[in-house]
Amino acid sequence: MGRYYPTCSKCSESNDSASGNWCKQCWRDYHAEHKKDRNAQRHQKYWQDPEAARAARMAWAKANPEKTRASQRKDRERHREAHKIYLRAYYQENKPRFKTYYKRYYAENKLKFALYSHNRKTLLKRLQKESDWKITVEWWEVLLTKYENLCAYCGKPSAEGARLTIEHVTPLSRGGAHRPQNIVPACATCNASKQSKTPEEFGKHPRLP
Repeated sequence: MGRYYPTCSKCSESNDSASGNWCKQCWRDYHAEHKKDRNAQRHQKYWQDPEAARAARMAWAKANPEKTRASQRKDRERHREAHKIYLRAYYQENKPRFKTYYKRYYAENKLKFALYSHNRKTLLKRLQKESDWKITVEWWEVLLTKYENLCAYCGKPSAEGARLTIEHVTPLSRGGAHRPQNIVPACATCNASKQSKTPEEFGKHPRLP
């Protein structure tokens, strides 16, 4: 372990760093000041041997899966909209490959899908009996009119003429009630992305009609 310096040699304040002769704030200021130079050096080093750089990055990611996932989550949150645009474009460019994968996955996991569908139907039936309320065509059409046939989360009409889906704001599997106050129309994309998340976890709250 290196020598400990009680006073920062740069600002002469108390040194709160575990090692080194600079305090944490001085190190932060230094890194912020030289960030562009450091990124340029990394960029230059990468293009000197891109294959070796990619191999080293993949090896580090494999050895540090938790840190890698945390970094990826942070990056997606920071660039949420750009990430969505990229994923949509990637899907459109590789749609045949995705369809082949989905068909194969469904064929290999038919029992899993059947059990999920059975459990959800059973839960919904139980909640309907407890609440003594059911969704009717008339009620659903009125709700769609209130929301102007737009998704309650993204505010867009469902893509390619597909109908909006019934979405429970607080998921049934998380204790949500099968009541009018907990139901909104959602496009297939938002409904599939939200899954069993709460609005806080999903990062979007449904707008009021």
